Amino acid sequence: QEVRLNGNVVLTRGKNVLEGDYLVYNFATGKSKIASNAAGATRATDQTTEKKTGKRVRALFVPEKEKK
Repeated sequence: QEVRLNGNVVLTRGKNVLEGDYLVYNFATGKSKIASNAAGATRATDQTTEKKTGKRVRALFVPEKEKK
């Protein structure tokens, strides 16, 4: 079983943050995939053709502090 999210998606796990255009999360494995649209690509919608953003996936990884 999977869930798919489109648009400006944000995934947070603890203090780590990932941003992209779409996300696929697999409930069985607990793994997620986040991606961006290809630069300059277009897609057809019901009313019009939209130009995709072409931005990159952005990520902020915060390292865990070492226990003393």
